[in-house]
Amino acid sequence: MTEMRQIDVAASPEVTFETIQRLGGETGWLFADGLWRLRGRLDRLLGGPGFRRGRPHPTELRVGDPVDFWRVEAIDPGRSLCLRAEMKLPGDTWITFEVHPLGRRACRVIQRTTYVPRGLRGRLYWYATLLPHRWVFDGLMRALKARAEAAERAADRADGPDQP
Repeated sequence: MTEMRQIDVAASPEVTFETIQRLGGETGWLFADGLWRLRGRLDRLLGGPGFRRGRPHPTELRVGDPVDFWRVEAIDPGRSLCLRAEMKLPGDTWITFEVHPLGRRACRVIQRTTYVPRGLRGRLYWYATLLPHRWVFDGLMRALKARAEAAERAADRADGPDQP
Protein backbone atom coordinates (compact mmCIF):
# COMPACT_ATOMS: atom_id res chain seq x y z
CA MET A 1 0.00 0.00 0.00
CA THR A 2 1.48 3.31 -1.05
CA GLU A 3 0.45 6.88 -0.58
CA MET A 4 2.19 9.64 -2.53
CA ARG A 5 2.18 13.41 -2.45
CA GLN A 6 4.26 16.05 -4.19
CA ILE A 7 4.91 19.74 -3.89
CA ASP A 8 6.86 22.24 -5.96
CA VAL A 9 9.40 24.28 -4.01
CA ALA A 10 10.89 27.63 -5.01
CA ALA A 11 14.31 26.72 -3.66
CA SER A 12 17.31 24.96 -5.07
CA PRO A 13 17.36 21.17 -4.91
CA GLU A 14 20.41 21.41 -2.62
CA VAL A 15 18.72 23.67 -0.07
CA THR A 16 15.55 21.60 -0.23
CA PHE A 17 17.40 18.33 0.36
CA GLU A 18 19.30 19.88 3.27
CA THR A 19 15.92 20.77 4.80
CA ILE A 20 14.68 17.19 4.39
CA GLN A 21 17.90 15.80 5.82
CA ARG A 22 17.40 17.83 9.03
CA LEU A 23 13.99 16.33 9.90
CA GLY A 24 13.62 14.71 13.29
CA GLY A 25 15.74 15.09 16.39
CA GLU A 26 15.99 18.66 17.68
CA THR A 27 14.53 20.08 14.45
CA GLY A 28 11.37 18.02 14.86
CA TRP A 29 8.99 17.13 12.05
CA LEU A 30 7.96 20.72 11.12
CA PHE A 31 4.22 20.02 11.36
CA ALA A 32 2.11 18.52 14.16
CA ASP A 33 5.31 17.86 16.07
CA GLY A 34 3.30 17.15 19.21
CA LEU A 35 1.53 14.30 17.43
CA TRP A 36 4.85 12.85 16.30
CA ARG A 37 6.06 12.97 19.91
CA LEU A 38 2.82 11.42 21.15
CA ARG A 39 3.29 8.60 18.63
CA GLY A 40 6.81 8.19 19.97
CA ARG A 41 5.50 7.89 23.55
CA LEU A 42 2.90 5.34 22.50
CA ASP A 43 5.55 3.40 20.65
CA ARG A 44 7.75 3.33 23.72
CA LEU A 45 4.84 2.01 25.81
CA LEU A 46 4.47 -0.78 23.24
CA GLY A 47 8.16 -1.68 23.53
CA GLY A 48 9.44 0.23 20.51
CA PRO A 49 12.26 2.78 20.42
CA GLY A 50 10.03 5.86 20.71
CA PHE A 51 11.81 9.18 20.32
CA ARG A 52 14.56 8.32 22.80
CA ARG A 53 17.24 8.02 20.14
CA GLY A 54 16.86 11.35 18.35
CA ARG A 55 19.54 11.42 15.66
CA PRO A 56 23.36 11.31 15.75
CA HIS A 57 24.01 14.56 13.86
CA PRO A 58 21.72 17.59 13.45
CA THR A 59 22.34 18.19 9.73
CA GLU A 60 23.83 15.05 8.17
CA LEU A 61 22.61 11.48 7.80
CA ARG A 62 24.19 8.19 6.79
CA VAL A 63 22.71 4.78 6.08
CA GLY A 64 21.97 3.07 9.38
CA ASP A 65 21.53 6.28 11.40
CA PRO A 66 18.50 6.43 13.69
CA VAL A 67 16.10 9.35 13.27
CA ASP A 68 13.69 9.20 16.19
CA PHE A 69 11.75 5.95 15.56
CA TRP A 70 12.98 5.68 11.97
CA ARG A 71 16.27 4.36 10.55
CA VAL A 72 17.99 5.64 7.41
CA GLU A 73 17.71 2.78 4.96
CA ALA A 74 19.01 4.59 1.88
CA ILE A 75 20.32 8.03 1.04
CA ASP A 76 21.41 9.51 -2.26
CA PRO A 77 22.75 12.92 -1.18
CA GLY A 78 20.87 15.76 -2.79
CA ARG A 79 18.31 13.42 -4.35
CA SER A 80 16.55 10.98 -2.02
CA LEU A 81 16.18 9.81 1.55
CA CYS A 82 14.43 6.60 2.60
CA LEU A 83 13.55 5.99 6.24
CA ARG A 84 12.27 2.67 7.58
CA ALA A 85 9.97 2.74 10.60
CA GLU A 86 11.24 0.86 13.64
CA MET A 87 8.16 1.63 15.70
CA LYS A 88 5.84 -1.17 16.75
CA LEU A 89 3.34 -1.61 13.91
CA PRO A 90 1.31 -4.45 12.43
CA GLY A 91 3.35 -4.11 9.23
CA ASP A 92 6.46 -2.56 7.74
CA THR A 93 6.61 1.12 6.80
CA TRP A 94 8.94 3.31 4.78
CA ILE A 95 8.82 7.03 4.09
CA THR A 96 10.80 8.24 1.09
CA PHE A 97 11.55 11.80 0.00
CA GLU A 98 12.80 12.48 -3.52
CA VAL A 99 13.99 15.85 -4.82
CA HIS A 100 13.65 16.44 -8.57
CA PRO A 101 15.23 19.61 -10.03
CA LEU A 102 12.94 21.89 -12.03
CA GLY A 103 15.53 24.61 -12.47
CA ARG A 104 18.39 26.27 -10.61
CA ARG A 105 16.10 27.49 -7.83
CA ALA A 106 13.13 25.19 -8.15
CA CYS A 107 12.41 21.56 -7.49
CA ARG A 108 9.64 19.08 -6.87
CA VAL A 109 9.58 17.00 -3.69
CA ILE A 110 7.84 13.66 -3.90
CA GLN A 111 7.05 11.90 -0.64
CA ARG A 112 5.95 8.27 -0.60
CA THR A 113 4.70 6.31 2.35
CA THR A 114 4.82 2.59 1.71
CA TYR A 115 3.18 0.16 4.09
CA VAL A 116 3.24 -3.64 3.92
CA PRO A 117 0.57 -4.89 6.34
CA ARG A 118 0.81 -8.10 8.33
CA GLY A 119 -2.56 -9.77 8.30
CA LEU A 120 -6.00 -8.29 8.91
CA ARG A 121 -4.76 -6.24 11.86
CA GLY A 122 -2.22 -4.59 9.58
CA ARG A 123 -4.84 -3.70 6.97
CA LEU A 124 -7.16 -2.31 9.65
CA TYR A 125 -4.30 -0.17 10.97
CA TRP A 126 -3.64 1.26 7.48
CA TYR A 127 -7.25 2.27 6.91
CA ALA A 128 -7.74 3.56 10.47
CA THR A 129 -4.74 5.87 10.17
CA LEU A 130 -5.17 6.90 6.53
CA LEU A 131 -6.92 10.24 7.19
CA PRO A 132 -4.72 11.32 10.13
CA HIS A 133 -1.60 10.37 8.16
CA ARG A 134 -2.86 12.29 5.13
CA TRP A 135 -3.36 15.41 7.29
CA VAL A 136 0.05 15.07 8.97
CA PHE A 137 2.02 14.33 5.79
CA ASP A 138 0.26 17.04 3.76
CA GLY A 139 1.12 19.50 6.54
CA LEU A 140 4.69 18.23 6.65
CA MET A 141 5.09 18.84 2.92
CA ARG A 142 3.74 22.41 3.19
CA ALA A 143 6.03 23.11 6.16
CA LEU A 144 9.00 21.58 4.34
CA LYS A 145 8.31 23.86 1.36
CA ALA A 146 8.09 26.93 3.60
CA ARG A 147 11.29 26.02 5.49
CA ALA A 148 13.29 25.35 2.30
CA GLU A 149 12.08 28.57 0.65
CA ALA A 150 12.94 30.57 3.79
CA ALA A 151 16.42 28.98 3.84
CA GLU A 152 16.88 29.91 0.16
CA ARG A 153 15.90 33.53 0.86
CA ALA A 154 18.26 33.65 3.85
CA ALA A 155 21.11 32.33 1.71
CA ASP A 156 20.34 34.97 -0.93
CA ARG A 157 20.50 37.74 1.69
CA ALA A 158 23.80 36.38 3.01
CA ASP A 159 25.29 36.24 -0.50
CA GLY A 160 24.14 39.72 -1.47
CA PRO A 161 22.66 40.69 -4.84
CA ASP A 162 23.22 38.42 -7.82
CA GLN A 163 26.16 39.36 -9.96
CA PRO A 164 25.72 39.49 -13.75
